[in-house]
Amino acid sequence: MSLHSPDPGSGIACVASALGKAELNSCKAQVEALYRALGSAGGFDNAAALAKIIPPGEKAAPTASSVTVLSALKLSDLHQFAHALGPEFHERVRSSLNAQPICDLDEAWIRRQYAPGR
Repeated sequence: MSLHSPDPGSGIACVASALGKAELNSCKAQVEALYRALGSAGGFDNAAALAKIIPPGEKAAPTASSVTVLSALKLSDLHQFAHALGPEFHERVRSSLNAQPICDLDEAWIRRQYAPGR
């Protein structure tokens, strides 16, 4: 795992290879299942389908083919991922950011569509 903070104390940390392939494949499978369900139901343009597929309280951005992370993953999955990172990772992030790491799940998105040219 590689952890780099371009400006210590800035609130930004870059992490490479923090999770193993098994954890990432599990997450990928759940995200792909959500997008398959959306595709089968008419996609993001079908408001009734979105209401049935996206859990209450979660958000979808049709113009970006994006959903909040808890639309596809369960909170228990996120806890498993955090645990898989281990205490050393959490301490390195905390010391790099000079603060306790947090994740605002209301602002954590899965994005499937990218800007032109990507």
